[in-house]
Amino acid sequence: MSTHTIRLAGPWEQGPKSTEQAPVRCQLPAFIPAGESTTLLARAFHRPTRLAADTQVNLVVTSCNSELELRLNEVMLPVVSKTTSAQHENSQDAGRVSAADPATDSEPADIYRLATGDSLRDFNRLTVILKRRSCETHVRAGLISVALEIVEPEA
Repeated sequence: MSTHTIRLAGPWEQGPKSTEQAPVRCQLPAFIPAGESTTLLARAFHRPTRLAADTQVNLVVTSCNSELELRLNEVMLPVVSKTTSAQHENSQDAGRVSAADPATDSEPADIYRLATGDSLRDFNRLTVILKRRSCETHVRAGLISVALEIVEPEA
């Protein structure tokens, strides 16, 4: 079994959950603005090429101090696994998707693995709603990285 990743660094659109304000373009990491408790991030991407019928595609998402809701093409994605950056670095997956980022202020990052299943299309739109875990707005909360993890079956 071979695994490789494609980073979805940007550009992303970041804006409030309401549609009253226009989103702004950004790169990851992206943080919930000071004084806000929620933000929405969205990005379009194409289906990776040359996927076999039995190839598994997951989203690997790293966030800090926030709860998140992910939708791929308007379908809520189930969380397959959740670890912290410390657990991740001690596992055999270490190095595949890096969670170490000074932007997290040394707080442990949460790493989510979500199965795309039948939701992956030729052209996709990923939407992430971030909710600050703490009401302390001085604590940074946000989305650190997002990657497609492509798991090819053994030949």
